[in-house]
Amino acid sequence: MDFPSASNKNYVLIKDAVHEEIKVFSLCFWAKFLQEHAGVFVYSSPTHDAEIGVFLYSDFVLDLIIKESGKNGPAISHHKSWHFYCLQWRSSDGLILIYQDGKNLGTRIESKGYTIPFKGIVVLGQELDSYGGGFQTAQAFKGSLAGLNLWSQFLTANIIQGMASGVLNVNGNLLQWRNFRNHTFGNVTARHGSEAEIPEYRVQSLRDKWCAENITEVLTYARFVLGADTDGYRWRCVAPAAMLDENMCYNITKSSSLYYPMDTNEDIFGNN
Repeated sequence: MDFPSASNKNYVLIKDAVHEEIKVFSLCFWAKFLQEHAGVFVYSSPTHDAEIGVFLYSDFVLDLIIKESGKNGPAISHHKSWHFYCLQWRSSDGLILIYQDGKNLGTRIESKGYTIPFKGIVVLGQELDSYGGGFQTAQAFKGSLAGLNLWSQFLTANIIQGMASGVLNVNGNLLQWRNFRNHTFGNVTARHGSEAEIPEYRVQSLRDKWCAENITEVLTYARFVLGADTDGYRWRCVAPAAMLDENMCYNITKSSSLYYPMDTNEDIFGNN
């Protein structure tokens, strides 16, 4: 999703976006930042303009705001190229963690014991001065976003590193990237093709290609599935009948003719 210029007309907005109170979350996304002083993600309520806010300040300091409190985040590097960011918070102790490409850039405590209300408004690409609005061109985002997801849990460092490297592709349970594509305003462009420089898409493409070339079924796709053994999730070639639009993970604990286990062939794992 491209934001070609910093403008108060360019944004993504979803009303009634989250349907449960939030006491813990992880927010992850790919981004190219072409300008500082920009709002990236805001979850807004009638009580606080920024219940959750991701902002880029001077010197490309990336920070997570909770209940309009923050501005103490770490500086990011190589901001003009694609990188993977994860920002986490939990109410129990107020812990905030911020990651770039799977590396923890810093921690702090914020809003311990707070509960974020539900049914707010989510905005991408703007800093808010009122409930779901008050956009200013001087605080608008310029660059590109991809794969933004929101979970109601603290993702482990291993999962974050896996997503950054392309080993994992996991959708959020509160918000998924596909939720944003039909809510763009202004000159925001939602591109449906993938970017080869983003690992998760590059790896997915290579593994899909491997399945297409090595499985006799007319159409098969590589997917991350839950196996019956104790090793848990694995990449497998899956037939279309087993694929669900709303989830990239598939439970194959029962015998099925819809997937190809490839127990003796590890080639698909090397496509990264």
